[in-house]
Formats: sequence, structure tokens, C-alpha cells
Amino acid sequence: MLYESLEVSGSFRPSGALKVPTGARASRSSAPVSGSMYLEQSESGSYMMVYTGVDNPDSGWERISSQVGSNVAFKYRQVINYSYLAGGYKNSSPWKNVHKTVNATDQTSHIGELLDYPANYTSGACGEYIFFVWSVNTDGAHHGPATNADVWTSAINMSTDTNYGHNEKFDLSYSRSDCGTFFKETEFAWVFAGNNTNVEKMDLKTETILRGYNLSTVSSGDGASAFCDEYHGYGWGSGGGV
Repeated sequence: MLYESLEVSGSFRPSGALKVPTGARASRSSAPVSGSMYLEQSESGSYMMVYTGVDNPDSGWERISSQVGSNVAFKYRQVINYSYLAGGYKNSSPWKNVHKTVNATDQTSHIGELLDYPANYTSGACGEYIFFVWSVNTDGAHHGPATNADVWTSAINMSTDTNYGHNEKFDLSYSRSDCGTFFKETEFAWVFAGNNTNVEKMDLKTETILRGYNLSTVSSGDGASAFCDEYHGYGWGSGGGV
């Protein structure tokens, strides 16, 4: 027997399988009610979603489970479908431009001048939905690798490929020049160097720079970069390695 729009008051203990609406992200209900469930399927994985109406980048939907569990080896835990590149400059003129690459086809396209301000000689990190770019040039001017820009962090919504409204909780505590970034998947990011010995940590899920995070490293005024494995980040710059 098939029931539609079934509402249960109290406990619900089905015997056997419980089937919820299933399909692609684009096929989710356009007018869900709080508590609606949906099994979202894509080539990269399937996720059980619940609609709570919370103000988030996914229109009120929240992920409550995934077919990818912590017991899956790190190497196979994520499939990166898209890559983003922001900022840059030419002839001392910095850019607000953002480009997006479809990794399956190696095709890159310009998706707009989406940064709040121009950015060059900097770095960034991605959460599940938001791409953050540190130390953008709020004065609109070109800054060389040894000249600090600002504490302002600009953000891009990767679900909609649009600018993500600025919030002060994104901003660094220290202005930086050519900084580097370590990251722990889509959970945390650590910003280091860029004419500053302080390391700053961002909680990518709450989109917040954690103040008073006491860790120091090389200053590296002429550029820094990094790569990461499951548990460690490895960085280097003009001031030495980390």
C-alpha cells in the first residue's frame, strides 16, 4: 500500500525497508516542509538529506549521513569534481575574477568577478560549499609578495557559483602578503607565513577564524605554499620549511 504525505505523531517503527524520495540534487522538492527527507544521488556518492530550513548555503537542506564512512581509506574518501582559481594580476592590475575547472573533462571557464575585492599573492581553502580567499586587497591596489594586504577574507558559494556575502567571522587576525594554507579535508584550514609568524586556524564548517590559536612558524615574506596528507601539513617558503 502506498501513502503520500504521511505524517506521524510519536514514534515510527517500520518493519522492513523504509523508502524515501530518491534522485539527483536538482530533483529535490522546491517547497519542502521541515523534516522532509531525501536520498540525494550523484556520481560522487549518495547522501541522506533532511530539510530543517536552517540558513545555510544549501537552501535549508542538511546532510545527515553518507555512503562514505570514516572506515573508508583516506585515499578513496573523497572525489574532487571541481577546482577553483581566484584572483591574480597583470601589469600591476589585480583581479576579482574566479575560474572553475571541471576535473573530469579538464575544462576551465570564467564564472565572473566574484571576489569582494581584487586579490593577488595569497591563498585560500574550501569547505563543503564555500571557497575562502584570504587577505584580499581592500584598497583595490596591486600588492607585491612582500607587501601585506588586509585581514579581509572573500568567499565564493561553490553550490551556486556566486559571491558569498562577507561576514567578519571569516576575517584573519593578521594582515598577510603571500601566505600559504594547510587544510584538513573540508573541516579545518591553517593559514601561515605571509610576513607573519602566527598560524591562524579556520573552522570550515562554522566558517569562523578561531581567535587566540597559539602556534607560530616561519614568517616567509616572499611566498609560501603547502600540501597535506591525512594527518599532517607540510609547508615551505622563503623563510624555511614547516
